Amino acid sequence: MPEKVTIGFDDGVIFTDIMEVGETFRLYASATPVTADQYVTWSVVEGTDVVSIDENGVVTGLAQGVANVRATMANKSENLMISVFKEGVCQQTDWTSGSTGIK
Repeated sequence: MPEKVTIGFDDGVIFTDIMEVGETFRLYASATPVTADQYVTWSVVEGTDVVSIDENGVVTGLAQGVANVRATMANKSENLMISVFKEGVCQQTDWTSGSTGIK
């Protein structure tokens, strides 16, 4: 059983949580210890209108906003908040309250 799940971007580099509408990239998840089952299930737990994620961890920005994606491995999971913006438009997010504002 995993003790911890970590979400990364490309070759294990920690993911930056900002993307543009229409952009795609692949997330990776790993569990520790390395002997734990490494099978991952991806889901969008909030913001299904903002991003989509497939079974391979490929995220697509659908609309401006904030989404929460989850990697689940056996009995452990890790969430990642992703901000999606339109080119030329910045969205400011207050992570403590969850409120957003267009700037």
